[in-house]
Amino acid sequence: HLFVTTGGSQYRLPLAAGCTHAITNYGINDAIVGRTAAQIKADLDAIWATLSGMGMQVWQATITPRSTSTDSFATTVNQTPLNAAVLTEVNDYIRTLPSPLAGVIEASDAASSARNSGLWKVTGAAQYATSDGLHPSTDMHVAIAGLVPTDWTA
Repeated sequence: HLFVTTGGSQYRLPLAAGCTHAITNYGINDAIVGRTAAQIKADLDAIWATLSGMGMQVWQATITPRSTSTDSFATTVNQTPLNAAVLTEVNDYIRTLPSPLAGVIEASDAASSARNSGLWKVTGAAQYATSDGLHPSTDMHVAIAGLVPTDWTA
């Protein structure tokens, strides 16, 4: 919600002037501070409308998991999802491609053990997908980056 409802937008929006496309990844910080799925969806709608109104094709990334772990994220059994219900509802909403979204980047599926699990992908190695349960690892950033369109015709 910081993008639209606080003074931060006065700095962000001028940076977007003249852009043809926008990829937004808002949502996790709102869930962390306790905003409801309805509030986050309304904020996303406002952000998307603002950017679209500036003439941009707007894409939204689904929100990656947030969890804790007792084994450095080496297994799913030792992870505990946080804010999972809110993130699931928001991600499911994003996946419906609400207007004016032009597309969705499925970051959550790339980083999660399974769709809407709330758990990070694992390989048995510590910190493969995340080191803190919030931020994707380099491997996850590479996987997510591979999902970003390069031709922008969609």
